[in-house]
Amino acid sequence: MEILAPVGSTESLKAAVYGGADAVYLGMQNFNARRQADNFNASSLKEAILLCRKNGVKVYAALNTIIFEDEYKELYETVEEIAKAGVDGVIVQDWGAAELLRKAVPEMPIHASTQMSVHNLEGALYAAETGIKRVILARELSLDSIKYITENCGIETEVFIHGALCFCLSGQCYMSSAIGGRSGNRGLCAQPCRLPFYCRDRERCGLSLKDMSGIRFAKELQNIGVASLKIEGRMKRPEYVAAAVRALKSEIADGDDRKENFEILSKVFSRSGFTDGYFTGKTGEDMFGVRTKEDAAEPALLRSIHAFYARQPKNIALSAQAEFLQGKKLKIAVSDGNFEAVKFGNVPQKAETAEISKEDILNVLKKTGDTPFYLENVKIECGRGLFMPLGEINAVRREAQEDLLKLRTEAVSKKYDFDGKVFDKFIGKGVIRTECFAKEIPMVGKFEKAEQISEYAENVLKRICIPVKELKNIKIKDGKKVCAILSRFADEAGQYDAELDEVRKYGINCVECGNIGAVYAAKRRDFEIMLGFGMNVANSAAVDFWSREGVREAEISFECAARDIKKIYSDIPIGTAVYGRLPLMISKNCPVKAEIGCGACGKNGTLKDRTGAEFKVLCGGGYVRILNSVPLYLADKPIPKTDFVSLYFTVENRDECDEIIRKYINSEKSGENITRGMYFRNVK
Repeated sequence: MEILAPVGSTESLKAAVYGGADAVYLGMQNFNARRQADNFNASSLKEAILLCRKNGVKVYAALNTIIFEDEYKELYETVEEIAKAGVDGVIVQDWGAAELLRKAVPEMPIHASTQMSVHNLEGALYAAETGIKRVILARELSLDSIKYITENCGIETEVFIHGALCFCLSGQCYMSSAIGGRSGNRGLCAQPCRLPFYCRDRERCGLSLKDMSGIRFAKELQNIGVASLKIEGRMKRPEYVAAAVRALKSEIADGDDRKENFEILSKVFSRSGFTDGYFTGKTGEDMFGVRTKEDAAEPALLRSIHAFYARQPKNIALSAQAEFLQGKKLKIAVSDGNFEAVKFGNVPQKAETAEISKEDILNVLKKTGDTPFYLENVKIECGRGLFMPLGEINAVRREAQEDLLKLRTEAVSKKYDFDGKVFDKFIGKGVIRTECFAKEIPMVGKFEKAEQISEYAENVLKRICIPVKELKNIKIKDGKKVCAILSRFADEAGQYDAELDEVRKYGINCVECGNIGAVYAAKRRDFEIMLGFGMNVANSAAVDFWSREGVREAEISFECAARDIKKIYSDIPIGTAVYGRLPLMISKNCPVKAEIGCGACGKNGTLKDRTGAEFKVLCGGGYVRILNSVPLYLADKPIPKTDFVSLYFTVENRDECDEIIRKYINSEKSGENITRGMYFRNVK
């Protein structure tokens, strides 16, 4: 099982590699989920790979953000750099980017990022079906769920074992972009969730979770068949990386120093300690925590940890053979068991005073310099009465070892052919959509409850979308207008099949999917599929991919700027959200329950932030959604002309829903506190 370490800088790379990691993951200057780290360019990436190859460590490049429509040229250049450098795999979030990678560099392994929100077997099976080699599972899964997916998905699974824990399901958080214009889906999360959010206690940070640690489950995960254990922390200091790798290695090896190493790790970085809540399925108050002064690492501790990775580790056994004989050139051969390098020097001279002994040559062969070798076996043939400067013998030894390193490096280097022609379809090819008011575009209504839907709404809306659990309550004359919304989070085995059975019971054939697990389940059973905003469709390449996968319509991510939406073209209808208190977070943990309990909330709680803004918290289906404090409202503002627009109704009653629909039909101003969303803010 692989120990996978985070690398956000060259010093962290050294800490990971010298600390004993089996693999590292890193990002380039763009398109990675930690763009605020130092990261790597084409030159430093090659140096990083050389260091890793030298030590037998794999390298994965993170390309795990959504891609906007005007970024194909930059994406082309980044993919080409990664391909030429020869990484062992690329971690991807965006389905458009994944498809471009698959076609441009077909031999390069693609890993589904945790940002893809894969949290069920169906999602992993869909990833496998589309050629993905490894799926990085959502952090919200229990050990039982991880086991079930790993044993049945047919591809490698990777599990986050230690590090920061987001409150929201990865890839589904829009809090940072909504509040500050810096998107977590773009690698620039400002971490507003670490600030105060509360029901009653103004000091409470109700969205801040402790760092996770499942290190004590490492061997269990190994037995399950998990391929890789991933440490979070590309923004953290090198000492943290080294301490985390050391603690995990010690746990897997059943080392006597397991407890000591874990204590060192906890002193380097924690948020009021650690939680293993999702691994055990025990969510709640114990999972919450913040970083305090007491959690700060002491300088003396950091200095002591530096010793863990200060020197090149000696972890590759070397066999050496030397011939130092009269009339023959000095010969030194070195082997790692797979490769051998042989070097010759000068012919030994007749000794006039001191002669070279077998012990002298042995002492030279023991030297391995800045290499990962240590001498294990040696054979020396040494003649009597011969001399050669020790410096010459040492130089031949060094050259032999360097040649062996080169052989090892070349043997594992990946040489990918890059064909960038697939990008030609998208670079500079976008359409320029005209602008219009929402009333000029067919409107789709997405309702939280059946009681919100009036006859007026049914008559004027193109389509009515409603959660599966509410189908039993609807009274709509034209069933063809109805689209059932499948759960965005479904970690129970068979949950989607049960939901689809319910949909079919009402004669409905259209479903909205918010994650790839839902797509897989619906596709297998020949439902018409609409993609919701949770799929983070943000570019023409992604729309093109989903079109070929048989999707009927797709909603574009509301993090896209209007200028980018104008350029997106497709073979299927696309739409945008134009109204609603949009969900900024989805979570398996409830911040209201953790502070005041379920009884005081009634599944309709409210959080406040430090400014007094109120965020509704909706509960149901085993997860919660945190809605924006103000509704998106665009009835009176020109927007890019798409094929449909969506109005999200969550906390509004029936009369309020009808009033909003009328305002959109008449292009009226709101008169309330509203937001224009991210369409005109150009999210970073």
